[in-house]
Amino acid sequence: MGLMILDKLFWASVLGGLVVTSVTDGIHNPGSLHPKGFAADIRSRDIPADVKDWLLRDCKRELGEQFDLVVENDHWHLEFDPD
Repeated sequence: MGLMILDKLFWASVLGGLVVTSVTDGIHNPGSLHPKGFAADIRSRDIPADVKDWLLRDCKRELGEQFDLVVENDHWHLEFDPD
């Protein structure tokens, strides 16, 4: 559901669709929700600086409190974390 929300917002911006770089694949930190399918990484390097701040704000607002969206070095980490 979170990826669908983000994709809608990415399409509404000047970017087109979002690029998911990892879900259950790859190596992640201990305790990561990736292996359970509750986390995804989204490419952020292609987001222009003048778009990044407002897009991130809009994404967090639309996702609500059940999701965490964390800015990493080269991607955004989306996590379904209702607790």
